Amino acid sequence: MPPWLLLASREQRDALRQSLIASSNSRHEVRQMMAKLQSPVQFVKPLLEHAITVNFQLTLDVEQATFVHEHKNDYFFGLISVQGTTTEQTLLSAALHNFDESLTSADAFGAGSGIYLTPGARDGKTPIKPEEFALVCRNLDFGSLYQIHLRSILAVPTQPDGTVDGTTQDVLIKSYKDAFAVAIHLAVIQQEISTACQRALLDVLHDRYVVRYGTQPCSQLEFLGMDVSEVLVIGLDAEDGTSPCIVYIPQDPIRPLARYGSIKDFEDELNRRLLSPGYRQFFSRFLPLSHQGKLLDQMIRRALRQKWAPKTGPIPWAEPVFLALHPIKGNVFKSLRDQRVRQIERHGREVVVPTADIDTQARQELRAAYAKAGLSALLLAASFIPVIGDVLLIFTGAQLIKEAYQGFDAWRRDEKVEALNYLMDVAEQVAFMGASAGAVKAGRFVNSLLPVKLSSNRFALWKADLSPYRQSLELPETLLPDEQGLYHHQGKHYLSLDEQLYEVGTVAPPSGWSIRHPDDPWAYSPPLLQNGSGAWRTLHEKPQDWSDLKRLRRLGPVAAGTPPEDLAPILHASASDSNLLLELHRENQAPPAQLIDTVKRFQLDRQIQHQRLQGSPPNNDSPALSFTAEQHTPEQFEDLYQQSEQVEGPLPEQIRQDFPNLPKSYVQALEKSINPVEARQILNQKSLLSYLKDEAELSMQNVDTARLHEGLYLHTTFNPASDQLAFQTLEALPGWSGDVRLELYSGTLADPPIASVGNDSAATVRRLLREDSRYRVYDADGKQILAPSDLYSAIGHALPETELDNLGFSGANRTRPLKQSLIQKITQLGASPTSVRRIPASPISPPYRPGRPLDTHFAQKTPPSDLTALGDDLYRGAFSRHYIEEGERYYQVEPSALGWKLIDARNPFRFYRPVLRRRDGHWEINTAIGLKGGAPGPGHSKIQLSETSMVSALEYVKPEPFTREDLLRMKAIKSYQRQPNRMGEYDRVNNGRYPLRDLSGNPLRIRKIQHMSEITDSGVRYQAKDILPYLKWENHEAVAQLYEEKLLLRQFTAEDAKFPQESSMIGQAMVVARKPLSAGEAIGVYGGNFIPFHVSNARRDPFVIDVLPGPLPDKPTWDRLVLTGDNIISRINSIFEYEGRLPVRQAGSGYNVEGATFPVDVEIAEGRLEPFVLSGFFTTRDVPADEELRWNYGYSEAGTRITFAAPETSLETPSPSQPPSSQE
Repeated sequence: MPPWLLLASREQRDALRQSLIASSNSRHEVRQMMAKLQSPVQFVKPLLEHAITVNFQLTLDVEQATFVHEHKNDYFFGLISVQGTTTEQTLLSAALHNFDESLTSADAFGAGSGIYLTPGARDGKTPIKPEEFALVCRNLDFGSLYQIHLRSILAVPTQPDGTVDGTTQDVLIKSYKDAFAVAIHLAVIQQEISTACQRALLDVLHDRYVVRYGTQPCSQLEFLGMDVSEVLVIGLDAEDGTSPCIVYIPQDPIRPLARYGSIKDFEDELNRRLLSPGYRQFFSRFLPLSHQGKLLDQMIRRALRQKWAPKTGPIPWAEPVFLALHPIKGNVFKSLRDQRVRQIERHGREVVVPTADIDTQARQELRAAYAKAGLSALLLAASFIPVIGDVLLIFTGAQLIKEAYQGFDAWRRDEKVEALNYLMDVAEQVAFMGASAGAVKAGRFVNSLLPVKLSSNRFALWKADLSPYRQSLELPETLLPDEQGLYHHQGKHYLSLDEQLYEVGTVAPPSGWSIRHPDDPWAYSPPLLQNGSGAWRTLHEKPQDWSDLKRLRRLGPVAAGTPPEDLAPILHASASDSNLLLELHRENQAPPAQLIDTVKRFQLDRQIQHQRLQGSPPNNDSPALSFTAEQHTPEQFEDLYQQSEQVEGPLPEQIRQDFPNLPKSYVQALEKSINPVEARQILNQKSLLSYLKDEAELSMQNVDTARLHEGLYLHTTFNPASDQLAFQTLEALPGWSGDVRLELYSGTLADPPIASVGNDSAATVRRLLREDSRYRVYDADGKQILAPSDLYSAIGHALPETELDNLGFSGANRTRPLKQSLIQKITQLGASPTSVRRIPASPISPPYRPGRPLDTHFAQKTPPSDLTALGDDLYRGAFSRHYIEEGERYYQVEPSALGWKLIDARNPFRFYRPVLRRRDGHWEINTAIGLKGGAPGPGHSKIQLSETSMVSALEYVKPEPFTREDLLRMKAIKSYQRQPNRMGEYDRVNNGRYPLRDLSGNPLRIRKIQHMSEITDSGVRYQAKDILPYLKWENHEAVAQLYEEKLLLRQFTAEDAKFPQESSMIGQAMVVARKPLSAGEAIGVYGGNFIPFHVSNARRDPFVIDVLPGPLPDKPTWDRLVLTGDNIISRINSIFEYEGRLPVRQAGSGYNVEGATFPVDVEIAEGRLEPFVLSGFFTTRDVPADEELRWNYGYSEAGTRITFAAPETSLETPSPSQPPSSQE
């Protein structure tokens, strides 16, 4: 708060407050008036384009097409013509300049003259003759039309009799007087003028000033022969033979209102100020447009040199007349207003030249002056409105306001009034109470302002609004951003945020970049934050307040144009969500590689669609043409995608050589994750390191899943797996009855179907045959009932009306809602936790192996703040993140079942996250777990299976015999598609089938099995020999009898309930011991069919267990196999904890059976073995006959809750009386 304001009287501050508010309001009125004013380009451009269309039947871009004038020089009375200079300007620039009458003749133009489509090109000449274009411009007389436009805005409203409308204030006069009042009050408070001067000035303000004897009148100023608008010189009473005066220069940055001993003193002071280029630029706003910039600098330098240089030579030059006064007759402020309006109109005539002016000598001299000063017509036109605004929008008191506020001039009227009142309230309280003054209650707007730092010891309040910083510049369409997302144009840097362009520049760290104001070099420059990959935001922006669409678009130029309808598909396909988008902006992180790749592919899809629409003839609905276009579109998409996928540099090229199909975004992310030592090793051996290959393989799996989901949405590429996923999701839709069977074929109907939905016994059978990306529909007899169409049209046509009604699709157009429902169901199933049974991990640590030190490249660049120590150099930071400190560096870690995992700060989304352990007071990488390629420990050797080893020594307990039909069904080959595994269904013949069967139902023979199981949850390792009898090849009945010798499936009774909540299971199935079982006794293996993970999730299959080595993904993937259990082991129940009537988590104890995993080698083809995991089951204690068996399914809490969700929250789950996983 400036001291002079605090020392002022209360009356003076009140007067200043009122004048500041009045000036702000009147300035707002002037701004509203100027908003109606069109710039020369805005005014002339549409008129010129319309004139070209009407007169020449052409449509031209008048800012691109050019007027080329090849001048001719005639000699000997026109008998000889020689080519002279050639000039080129845009049609718009030529129209603004207008044309001499001589240029309406063809004789004025050389052979190369003409109208051309693009600058510099001479192969795009239009049929328009230059002399005809010149004649059209002269006849239309844009300059005169623009003068009419100016007068319509600036003229004072009058009555029909010509008198001024007394009810309408002249906004220019009011604005001038209100600004003058602020200047008077500031000058008095700052003691720039005396009380006597104040009285004289108030008389001038209120139109009471009288020229008395010995005084000078109010005068306007002339500078170097040029009229100076707005500057007012007020004469005072003579004292001691002097002629003092007060000079008012609106918005003067040094002294807007000051008293001088004489006009000569003012001239000397003005000359000193004009030595500063900044002040010359300010003062030029009061001068004619034709004498600004370089021309004004030249005039001032020449005049000052003549004034101050020694007078030498035979004829000394006359001293220049810097200033002259012209007394004002009549109303002072009306005269100033009239002078300014005349000057604006004159400026307008100089920029858009009327035909009446073009042939005058004065105009020719003016054009020469413009050329000398380097001012083109377009440059003058662009500066016309800003120059007018600098003068008309008088902002007196700006310095005081800028001490407290930044960007004040761009605020709304009510915001300015609130801010001014708050400023003066604070001044009043501080002046009254001094240092003990408390906080002044602020209004809603002032409270929303942000304190920003302007210098080391100066702060101000700023409205977080970037609209005043927007650039009106349009960048060339061919200009591409750099890797940071910046556009480089004409030596400047530009940034696009929310489809608005801003100029940015470098500043001192830590921000590095900030936004520059387009007009005010002293304005606050909002600092910018960036992630180095194209995402920018200002320091004040809060991503948590953004919509997901804005978060996605602000990731950089590649995502900036994402339409709203693509948001959900992109997030689904890239396995992203709202929280991820928020984290990216909050932490200024580069987006995950898959998100970048998915956004690019959606962008290419839109681009091809747009090109196809642009290139197709109107009203062309030919199905044949449409089909042909779609056939070629996937190839076009792939070509464009591959063009965008080129990588450069030795390391990226090596990565691509090892993994040709790895997308560019993954290559770039992997490159950032490789330290210099590793990079040299890779280039020397010409191959990636083994752990990087593992990471790349996981990346490719991620890409395959993304491609699967992209195919549900993209229109110009095709993925058969996407259609198969949608097809198989049909039976997961609410209302699906299964009373119709659909079969999907690829190739011919003679081949086995690649997928099917519905019951085998359904009366209605429809077959869909894929040809390229289209489908034909056939009935059960092979008769075609639908020509090639897309999948969803084919399904809609294949399903009976009753089934479509069950699914909620009625009416003629059912294809779109069917597709939307299937995609919605796929999204819902993919986002929900999976309920796959898992053998609980062992709590016992694996054998010790020497650890590895942490890679320092994983460390955070800057230490995290606000850490809470948790012990052992482990800390908790913001957003519940965890960090460890090692070697004076901080590393981000995340908890997992295996221990703390290390996160790479260079690429937080990479798959490689080694497990850590604490040893000898230091953190190190645990090489025993979490990494591939570890050597096997004791008990990990595998034994070859032979039939002689598969002998059961069990005491025979005769079960119910199998019939001949049962034995035939044991040997039948049935895929998971023909064998739905539903709740409440159990077929005892499945006990005789081989425990591992492929997708088609063929048994997969186990050739090798690990000698000992992995350590179980109870810390035990079981021997493989105990389960070998259950693995006999093609010994169906004998194996089935092994199960039924020990186990029995019977109904659950009230006596069997362990908790009151289990009463809902009464009458349902349970597995009990048929005879007493000893602790550690083998009871069988988990057997069934392989099924794609995503299909089991769509079906909500309750009997699924993992069969592959390595961790199971949190979300179902296309390429992951699981096993849907169908033998008696799969029907053993579990124990849960309850909230109300619903299970919420696995119980911690009470089980009498546990699973143990055995790594096995399975023959999937002749001579080809692949690793799988077989789950054997053993009793953990002695189990008496008829006691129910229970084992821990290993469900996560989230999986338990969604599996047992109440009916009102999930239509797919059974009622509480039939809790699926409590029963089976």
